[in-house]
Amino acid sequence: MAAALTAESLDSLFPSSKKDKQKIKHSSFVSKIEKLSSKSSKRRRPNKKLVANLESLADALTGIEDTETGAGVEVGQAKIQRKSLKSRPGAMKRKEKLEKMEKERFNQNLVQLASATKGGATQDRWAALKNHVQNTMEVKPEFAKTSIPT
Repeated sequence: MAAALTAESLDSLFPSSKKDKQKIKHSSFVSKIEKLSSKSSKRRRPNKKLVANLESLADALTGIEDTETGAGVEVGQAKIQRKSLKSRPGAMKRKEKLEKMEKERFNQNLVQLASATKGGATQDRWAALKNHVQNTMEVKPEFAKTSIPT
């Protein structure tokens, strides 16, 4: 019975109409917002402020500009070389190996062109195609031992 009395006393103190409930919810919501905005925001650790001012940087930059305008750039002065490949371990070796393979292939093509002009064109088109494929095809070492039957 005690629980019933307290519920009845609460109902008498706070009317239970829909508008009253909405007002209570609204006021509690507004009070939460006001409480949050009134709190000062605490940071875990304050940010480190820049100790130096920018005047020292400006002085340094003007000093650099003065030296550049007086000296000028001479022809043949230290040239900056930029590499197209990313600097990874072994990248230069791979580049050199690739260049070497391309040079060898180019030389083989030049030799083939020079020999073709001396010997004349092959009369049979299929024989010419077969000859071209055999000369330009890359053969792996494990297959180099066996010859292709003709």
